[in-house]
Amino acid sequence: PCWTQVNKLAKFIARTQAVLQNGKPRIDLAVYKGQRAYGWGYTRLLDLGYSYDVISNPHLFLPEAVVRDGSLCPQGPAYRTLLVVDQEMLPTASAEKLLELAKAGLPVVFVGKVPEKANGAFTDDGKIADVMEQLRELGNVTFVDTLDDAVDSLAAHGVQPRAAYRRDKLESLCRQDETGTYYFFYNGGDAMETEVV
Repeated sequence: PCWTQVNKLAKFIARTQAVLQNGKPRIDLAVYKGQRAYGWGYTRLLDLGYSYDVISNPHLFLPEAVVRDGSLCPQGPAYRTLLVVDQEMLPTASAEKLLELAKAGLPVVFVGKVPEKANGAFTDDGKIADVMEQLRELGNVTFVDTLDDAVDSLAAHGVQPRAAYRRDKLESLCRQDETGTYYFFYNGGDAMETEVV
């Protein structure tokens, strides 16, 4: 009967939850989606070991959204790079915040469509054009066509995943506390995987 295995299952859940809830998350990339804080289609990033969060406009203006030593939100996820994906329009304040973050040293990669217009009432497209021109002059800001190009850009700028590997359907989660760094790996595939990461 399955109830004889409950103790083992409960201990497994306790161990994994101890790791998954302890300390603070450390996440490689923030993927900015403008007005929508959801997204999918980034399995290429996961397959290479990159972890990511999808963020939207309100996240940019949280008190924690500062850059220190090249990381965004250093007291939390400590994102190493911000990807801005297919954004043809931006609120002016968001564009200015992206510029502020980039000037503070955060690597920013624009993927696909780039902002050309401001959204919202009583906006000025000229301000977006001015911000984009300033962003293009910064050495830590790149513009690429595809997510594959973004991966190449990350590597060129020395932004490596905290847990690097090349496996389909393998995902990692990193947590850090005062005693060390912990990794949890999830294998969504059918085969057992063995690899040094």
